[in-house]
Amino acid sequence: MLDDIESIVIFKDVHFQDLGGLAPLCTREQHGDGELLIMENDREKFDLFILRRGLVEVVSNSSSSVSGEVVLSRENKELFGEVSWLTKSKRTASVRCRGPVEVIRIDGHGLDHFMETHPRAGMAIMRQIAIFLSERLTGTDVLLKQILWNVRI
Repeated sequence: MLDDIESIVIFKDVHFQDLGGLAPLCTREQHGDGELLIMENDREKFDLFILRRGLVEVVSNSSSSVSGEVVLSRENKELFGEVSWLTKSKRTASVRCRGPVEVIRIDGHGLDHFMETHPRAGMAIMRQIAIFLSERLTGTDVLLKQILWNVRI
């Protein structure tokens, strides 16, 4: 599992001596087609996921504009579940497996505790989360401009 942890982008700047403390928080899981990894509106589970293999769909029923349709698909080593973990707010969408999927589940509550007791590692993790969210926001901004102005950027 330590090899897997070293390859997770949010842990990339964590010192090697602290990585061992993350191993008990990470579980490699196999899931089948149609299984839900995250349930929309869940207010209790704040786990994060790294998609190792396969495809997942992000599905929302909370907006009349999408009404249960796939709003996003993710492939290969993509992080998801981070926003609810960070904000401790309800899940805004469900995440469903499309075919066989392998993920690494990161215990969100355990990660909180780890970061509190290992502040140097916690800072490195939060910096990577901020970078990841910034890149996602930039991509969304580009897409929105393309939609609104019908231009390629």
